Amino acid sequence: MTIDEVAAELRVSVPTVRWLRQGGRFAPAVRVGRRLLWDRDVITDWIDQHREPTVARKTVSSTAKSPHLSFPDPRHAPTRAVRAEGFRGTGPGPHDLDQGSR
Repeated sequence: MTIDEVAAELRVSVPTVRWLRQGGRFAPAVRVGRRLLWDRDVITDWIDQHREPTVARKTVSSTAKSPHLSFPDPRHAPTRAVRAEGFRGTGPGPHDLDQGSR
């Protein structure tokens, strides 16, 4: 595989492959003249060795509701103004500037 093919296989740019190789963090290549070539099996082995360990995730029931997204009491739901404009702090902001002083 050429460096272009390796980059396409890994879905990264050619400079990223060069950067990894120059730092000694990539699969070894074979130099043929001025070209660098990789064996597909070597790339596949390198990918397997650098795969992140999988972490078991908790499954969430489709009927379970997130406490952060539901408002059981309508008095605790944000108002339309807060949802539309977002939170405004207590200090002066760009919306508080006097337009005549510019």
